[in-house]
Amino acid sequence: MKHTSYGFDVLALVGQLRFKLHMTIAETTQELNERGVATSERNSQRLYERYVTLLRSSVTEYAKAELTQVSNDHGGIMISMDGVQPEKGNETLYVVREVFSGTILVAKSVKSSSAEELKELIQPVIDLVERSH
Repeated sequence: MKHTSYGFDVLALVGQLRFKLHMTIAETTQELNERGVATSERNSQRLYERYVTLLRSSVTEYAKAELTQVSNDHGGIMISMDGVQPEKGNETLYVVREVFSGTILVAKSVKSSSAEELKELIQPVIDLVERSH
């Protein structure tokens, strides 16, 4: 991968550790190091951010097509947002998905659950819905 010595296999592992196993960045770093992938917490955070960026770009076209189909089938879409109130200083993963299809539209770690931060989280979904119509 450009500008890094890590491959897509490491990015996929970071995504699995964060999303599927719900590991913190510190736990992810420890797991990577135990598997022989030398890294730091700061670099693990960068890898995670790169993973999320790739994930977003890969699902946009699929999500637009899926939202169009769901809207046609059900007369609109229904979304849900799931997250846990962050502990002091720790990030929490919020996931926004379309209910009928189960399509994940946004997944992002946030430091707080403030109204402004959640508005920023949901704005790409609003933009995606507007572009799909």
